Amino acid sequence: MGKWSHLKSTLPPLPDPDPKHAELVEKTKEGLSKKHETIASIVDFYTTVRNKKDEIKITLSAVQIMIDAAENIIKDRYEAQGLTKMTLESGETISVSPEPHAIVIDQALMVEWAKEEGLESKLTIPWMTLNSHLKGLLSDGKKEQPGVKAYIRTKVLFRRND
Repeated sequence: MGKWSHLKSTLPPLPDPDPKHAELVEKTKEGLSKKHETIASIVDFYTTVRNKKDEIKITLSAVQIMIDAAENIIKDRYEAQGLTKMTLESGETISVSPEPHAIVIDQALMVEWAKEEGLESKLTIPWMTLNSHLKGLLSDGKKEQPGVKAYIRTKVLFRRND
């Protein structure tokens, strides 16, 4: 039993926001249910695919570091040689395009500006913060925040022995 198990019967399950993903999951679930008829079989399968995913993530992380390093060299060398684009024999092009990028350094000033510009509807609360406040309210026996609908999302947790 988890900390929030008592709410499972009172809140609806969290719907998948992507109907195509939900459909693929449901079709895959049907096939897996037939192939793995026992809990031991599906848990073994789950462990195998989770481990495979972790291996892929490690490989992908290493590949991303190589991409980032190569991109840094390309930016440096293009700038040094006055280039903005190179076309390869394959027809692919590699170009550089500087563009501004914003980082908020004073949230209060940024919020004030957003309101003045009519952008208050674009201001959002990070989902982790919103969930944290929701959990606090539910722990105190209160209802969710105005404009928020609470759902239950049952997670499968995978912990390693290492």
